[in-house]
Amino acid sequence: MVPPARRRAPRIAHLALGPAALLLAATALVGCGKDTSNGAATATTAPVGTGTSIVGGAPRTPAADQTPPKGANGVAFRDGVLWVADLAGRQIVVADPADGTILARYSAAQGITSQPDDLAVTRDGTVWWTGFDTGTVGRIGTDGRSTDVATLRPGANPIAVAPDGSLVVGIAVTGDGLFRIDPASPGTPKEIAAAVGNVNAFAFGPDGGLYGPSFSEQHGKVVRVDTATGATTPTATVPGFPVSVRFDRDGAAYVLSTLPSAVSRVDLATGTVTPFATPSTKAVDNMAWGPDGNLYVTGFDVPQVTVIDAKGTVLRSLSIGH
Repeated sequence: MVPPARRRAPRIAHLALGPAALLLAATALVGCGKDTSNGAATATTAPVGTGTSIVGGAPRTPAADQTPPKGANGVAFRDGVLWVADLAGRQIVVADPADGTILARYSAAQGITSQPDDLAVTRDGTVWWTGFDTGTVGRIGTDGRSTDVATLRPGANPIAVAPDGSLVVGIAVTGDGLFRIDPASPGTPKEIAAAVGNVNAFAFGPDGGLYGPSFSEQHGKVVRVDTATGATTPTATVPGFPVSVRFDRDGAAYVLSTLPSAVSRVDLATGTVTPFATPSTKAVDNMAWGPDGNLYVTGFDVPQVTVIDAKGTVLRSLSIGH
């Protein structure tokens, strides 16, 4: 992706966006991952990846190839380690959140067929990803292989695990729409709505509602999405260009914005927005709460993650790979 501050067409050089849509596209494209640390059970079988073992509580083996990813997009935790989608590099990397060492790499050889943008982890430990350029939805099983399981539309972007265990997938930037996927039969996705207003990087809140960032008419908003109809209801107005909504372990809502980069805490009942933190990553993309209680913020044009504690203090900038 190209940093939105440069005001150029985002991520994919061949996307033809009109001038009026350019700024919206640049900001909507960032923030494409899903925080899946809440409620995801620890997997008991290790994915293979490329020369590593990843099992909760077991020693991590560094991968032989420590080449950093081109960028960091969607982010999720599984087995206490960081899974990062690298859209520009067409790969997913698994890293140690302590020092950024790459533990596994999933690319074409492991079945990644398009540009992975967003990640989600279901309770059985399966890692699901969306392919932005082709509309593919894939899943990485415990055998260390990725399999394409559904094709939606180009622009497949945010993905979230619903309270009932199904997956909700959004189309954004180069398209629009909302789909539901049954993990037991992912090849038959159900379209919920043809358009929801370019909502990105959404997450389910403690009330069971789906909340995501939206930017329209020069105003950034957090909206609640009805997953039965696709209808949206504004719940808060936030500064800048909101790109991701996440909930901490206590159910509090946080919004990541760019231009400038900022994390805000939002009271969804009152719409009150309170500044929380300023990431060191300039061109922010997404964020996820880790099992250590820290917030991990990605940057789409750099292989780096800003680590922020629960009080809003920036702890460090974590480089992925060496």
